[in-house]
Amino acid sequence: MIIRKPAGKGGAVPPPTEKEQQAFYDALWPAEERRPPSVRPAARRSGTGQTAPVRPPSPAAGKAAGAPPSPAAGKTVAPVRPLPPATEQPAAPDAPAPQSFATCDELLAYAQGFLRHHAAHGGRPLGLAYGREILAQLYLALQTDQLILLVGRSGTGKSSLARHFPEVFGFAPAEVIPVQPDWTDRSDLLGYYNPIDRSYVATAFLDALLRDCRLAAAHPERLYFLCLDEMNLAHVEYYFAEFLSKLQEPVPEIRLYSDTVARDIVRELRCNGFTDEEIARPDADRLLVRLDVRAMRMEERRYFISLCRMADMLARYPATVRIPRNVKFIGTLNQDETTLDLSPKVLDRSLVIRVEHAGGGTEETPDGTPAAYDRPARYQPLDRMAASKGAAPAKDGSDGLVTRLADELGLFYSPRQEACTFRDPRYPRWRRALGGNAAADAFLAMAVLPRLRLDVEAYAGRRQAVASFFRPYPVCRAIVDALGQGDAFDYWDAGRP
Repeated sequence: MIIRKPAGKGGAVPPPTEKEQQAFYDALWPAEERRPPSVRPAARRSGTGQTAPVRPPSPAAGKAAGAPPSPAAGKTVAPVRPLPPATEQPAAPDAPAPQSFATCDELLAYAQGFLRHHAAHGGRPLGLAYGREILAQLYLALQTDQLILLVGRSGTGKSSLARHFPEVFGFAPAEVIPVQPDWTDRSDLLGYYNPIDRSYVATAFLDALLRDCRLAAAHPERLYFLCLDEMNLAHVEYYFAEFLSKLQEPVPEIRLYSDTVARDIVRELRCNGFTDEEIARPDADRLLVRLDVRAMRMEERRYFISLCRMADMLARYPATVRIPRNVKFIGTLNQDETTLDLSPKVLDRSLVIRVEHAGGGTEETPDGTPAAYDRPARYQPLDRMAASKGAAPAKDGSDGLVTRLADELGLFYSPRQEACTFRDPRYPRWRRALGGNAAADAFLAMAVLPRLRLDVEAYAGRRQAVASFFRPYPVCRAIVDALGQGDAFDYWDAGRP
C-alpha cells in the first residue's frame, strides 16, 4: 500500500473530525512523549489542486484548529527524538578527580572503606561491609569474560554489592533486573519480534543492554554493569543459554530478529517516502509535515502510524546487538528451598563468589568519614598494578593444578574455563599483583569448589584428599571447613536452612 493524498468530493480534502484527530495523536505518541508544536499553519490549496504539506492540527493546538484549548497550547516544545544519542551526563566541573593506588592491597582497602562510608550526594553512608577476599575475587573476576555469580542466603548484601561496587571506580551503578520464576526461554529476557504487528516487544533487560552497549562502544575506558537479581528462581540455562554461549566468542553478538525482516521493512519504508535518514533516526513530528498526513484517509493514517512504528523499531532495536567487552554481567543467587540448582553448562561459563554474611568485613573495614571517601578510585586492569608490598613470591602451585584435580578429586576442569583462568596470558601478572597464592585461591574458590558435589559414599573415600588439596589456600580452606562437617559435601547446600 502506497501512501497517497486522496481528494474528497469536488477535489476538496475532507477535514478529520475532532474524535479522529484525538485518536490519531493518541495512537502515534504515548501521552508522556507527546510534543504538540505551538504553531500549526492552516491547510492551503496550491494552484495544481494539491494540498500543500502542512502539519496536521492536534487537539492541543487550540481553537484555531477546531479543537478545545489545552494547557499545552501556546508553548514551544522540541519535537520527539525516539532514539537519543549514546551520551552520558557530563561530570560536574567541581567533581573530585579519581584517586590512584599503586597496589591492589591499597585499592581493596579503599574499596572496603568506600562501600561502608561513602555518602552519595550528601546522603546517608552506604553502610556496606564485605571481607577483603570477596572484593578481591570480584575484582579478579572482572578481568575475565565469565558471568559473575554472587551466591549466599537472603540478606547477605549480594544485590547491594552488585549495584554499588561500580561506584567505587566512579562508574554508574549496575542496572538490577529481577528475574521472575516463570522465565522459560530467551523471549523472557530479550523480548521477541511480533510478525503480525511488525514490531519488537522489548523487555527492561534489553533496553538496559542496548543503552549500555551504546555507551560502552562510545566510552571503551569505562565499565558498564547489568545485574540479574535472583537468577536461580528460574532455570538459568533456559532463559540465559544464548548469552552463556555468545559471551565466549571473540565478538559477542545477539540476534533479535533476522536480517530479512529488517530488509523488508526498509524496502517498505522507502517505497512509502521515508528517506534513509528518517529510517535511521525517525522523527514522527517532521514526517507529519513532509508526508502531509492531514490529506490522508483514516485507514491510510493508521498505515502511516504502523510505518512510524516499524521505523522506530529499526532505530531502537537493531537486528543484531554487538556486546562490547566492557559490558559486564553479574547475577545473584539465593540459597533456600525456593531456588533451583545450576547445570554444569552454567558453572562452566561462570565464576561464583560466596557472600557469606553482610557484616563479614566489619572488623577489617577501615574507619573513616564520608568526607574521606568522597573520591572514586581510578580503575585500572589488575595486570597493570604493582606487586603488593611484602607479598610472597608468586609461586602458587598452579602448575599442574588441573591434572591434580582430576587425579586426586576426580574433578574435570574444562579447557574453556582453564583458558580464562590459570592459562590466561595475564595470569602471571594477576598473581604478582595479588601476591602469594591469592589468585589461585580465588580461582579455585570461584571455579572449582562450585563443581564439588560428593555424596556420602564418595566423600567418605575422599574426605582427606579434599581437605589436603585445599589446605594451602585460605579462602578455599574456610569454605571446605564450613561445608565438610557432614557425611556429604555439597557446595550448593551451604547456607540453606
